[in-house]
Amino acid sequence: MRFWRPEEGRFEEAAPIRTSALSEHLRPSDLVPHTGSAGLAFAAAPQVGRLATLRIARTLLGYGLRVASRKLVGKYEAADAARELREIFERLGGLWVKMGQLIALRSDVLDPLFCEEMNRLQYRAIGFPPEESMRIIREELGEGRVEQLFETLNPVPFAAASISQVHLGRLRHPNVDVIVKVLRPGVRAVFERDFAVLRSFVAVARLIPKVRALRLEEALDELRRIIAEETDFRFEAANMRRMRKLLRDDKVLIPRVFREASTARILVSECVWGVMMADYIRVRATDPERVRRWCAENDVEPEEVGERLFSSYMRQLMEENFFHADLHPGNIILLRNGRFALIDLGSVGSVDRQFLGIYQGMLRALGNQDFAKAADLLLRICSNVRAGDLPQLRAELVRNYRDWAAKVHIDGLPYHERNVLSGSNAAGSVLARYGVAQSWDLMKLGRAWATMDASLNELFPDMNYIRLFRAYFAEASARRLRGMLRPGTIRDGLGNLVAQVSDYNMAIGQIVRNQAIVLQATASKVSRIGVILARGLKLGAALGMAMVGMTYLQQHHPALAESLGLETLNPLGTLPLPLISPLWWALLFGFGFLTLRALIRVQRELARRD
Repeated sequence: MRFWRPEEGRFEEAAPIRTSALSEHLRPSDLVPHTGSAGLAFAAAPQVGRLATLRIARTLLGYGLRVASRKLVGKYEAADAARELREIFERLGGLWVKMGQLIALRSDVLDPLFCEEMNRLQYRAIGFPPEESMRIIREELGEGRVEQLFETLNPVPFAAASISQVHLGRLRHPNVDVIVKVLRPGVRAVFERDFAVLRSFVAVARLIPKVRALRLEEALDELRRIIAEETDFRFEAANMRRMRKLLRDDKVLIPRVFREASTARILVSECVWGVMMADYIRVRATDPERVRRWCAENDVEPEEVGERLFSSYMRQLMEENFFHADLHPGNIILLRNGRFALIDLGSVGSVDRQFLGIYQGMLRALGNQDFAKAADLLLRICSNVRAGDLPQLRAELVRNYRDWAAKVHIDGLPYHERNVLSGSNAAGSVLARYGVAQSWDLMKLGRAWATMDASLNELFPDMNYIRLFRAYFAEASARRLRGMLRPGTIRDGLGNLVAQVSDYNMAIGQIVRNQAIVLQATASKVSRIGVILARGLKLGAALGMAMVGMTYLQQHHPALAESLGLETLNPLGTLPLPLISPLWWALLFGFGFLTLRALIRVQRELARRD
């Protein structure tokens, strides 16, 4: 392995000395040899200019036209179209891969073959030049800080992804091996460009009814969050610190973050020397006896690890509403004594609290085999449920849950037929037939289950989810009860009770205030209408008084009226009006004056209330 020694300004060939903060009794023996790099290819930062945007647009438009032409001539094949789109997304990389993975969640709307193809999306393992990594590290830490912090640092990355690449190094204090993750140069600008292009295509694609059913605008919101969080390592550092604290008593290790060496563009965390779950799966497929010996040597019971992984995920989701959202085999490291570590917390999830309460009740009902209740709760977190379809829809959901439960209890049945995803996919197919839309929160949890299934399938293929749901909720209730008996918890509980009463009071008060605002707004509208009417009547009264004055002059002072030209100005002058005495004209003019004054006062009062 080639290391850079900062203080000497030179590279050195040496085998890694594995110095880790990990306790010796948890460090397993090797299953596959460790290497300093994976022989990655390197490429310069992608272009962000207008030509790159045009190339993306041309690629996607070309794909759309090819699909449309094949449908017109009757040569369209869903599998071929899905494979071609997957290859396009992989070639574009970055945000497009993430968008494809989100689209794959909509198995309730899309062809299953299409979703299956999108689930195969993978990032191309192409790194960026080592000298670029070193430049970014020096820029972020400042001149001289690299030498102060690192004893050794390998400039050649050993892994790469769409967002970053990672290097192996060793800190001086503490003297432990670390993983140095470096943000890919220009990735933020590329993601913003791709997001703008993607948003334009979604706006056009929504004109198609079937695409509109995907509710891609919600997927865009999710992508916007991903861009913000995954291109700023401060989010991941905060996630790691929080998850490390939450899982401290759960026998799950989260690597320590070294804040003094981490910034928005680089993340330095403890290197956990263990066996990657992906390597475990790969070796097990080719040399199961070797894996069996490794498990015996390191006191690893695969089924126990599978149960612990399941319980940890349930605890993250149900009790903390803060869960690792990407538990694929590359993010799980196996340790001794059935322990494991979780890495890469750039993708964490949380869901709406009200949704979580209903989802929790649904899983508890499945554990108790109360399928009618599970169906009712599922429908509560869906939309577009038609009242006329409800009895038949509910009956079909119950029947699907019963069929799934029957498979769960069959020994030797393949894992993919008994896992949570098979049950939720069957329920999703029923919902799709009735035009019922599933929420994106439900889809996000489905993706989390799907990524974790790749490991559970290898660790515990005979997993009985009904038994595990029941066991988890029993443990969670006992844990909650123990926590409630602690003095601090009782004090906090009373405080929460007072806070809830205050919140309800505030909520009810808000409702009353909202109604008052609505009433006030209604009164304000009436006042504005009254002001307009008063103005009109005031103008009419003024004109009436003017005509009364002109008619009086025409009847009693005709010479003056003729000199003023009132014959053409006064509409009443041409009418055969009887001769009225000056006293009646004075009374009539006085009545008009009082009316005008009253209207002026009404207008002012209504304007003040408005």
